[in-house]
Amino acid sequence: MGIGNRIKTVVISLFMILAGILLLINPIQNYKLITEILSISMIVVGAKSLHYYFTMCRHMVGGRRILFRGLIILNSGVFAYTLTDVPKIYLILYLIVIHIFYGAVNMLRGFEALRFDSPLWRINIVQGITNLVMAVLCIIFLRRTTVVVYIYAVGLIYTSFVRILAAFKKTAVAYIP
Repeated sequence: MGIGNRIKTVVISLFMILAGILLLINPIQNYKLITEILSISMIVVGAKSLHYYFTMCRHMVGGRRILFRGLIILNSGVFAYTLTDVPKIYLILYLIVIHIFYGAVNMLRGFEALRFDSPLWRINIVQGITNLVMAVLCIIFLRRTTVVVYIYAVGLIYTSFVRILAAFKKTAVAYIP
């Protein structure tokens, strides 16, 4: 990761920490903020993946995977943005599905990294377990939206701290002479 990407990751993570703290301070008023953060971030990530596909990796191996990932994330973000005026239970269920999905993906990444003796397998498995625990907690407290907002806020702060730690971690660069 270059110095520019490190700075960008830290700045975005600091904004995520600020949003998490705002949610912890006033969870009922900031419910709409959850929807907007979730949907806008998914729209931006999906649009970036599509831009990357159309500019760089259209003819690369695995390029279609990036295209499909970008389309799915972009559509999910637009769908989440339409959920702002429906009952809160639908957004909570959507949040649960996202946590289960990312938890499963992180667990699979961790097991794959373990199989290849990569040192990152612990981080991926811990992130996967954290996402799955957050999904289970959201299911347990499904009817109490303030508790779900607290769970989301703590998860947002946790994710941002993990991103900051990853930004400061030294990365190995392979030089081929």
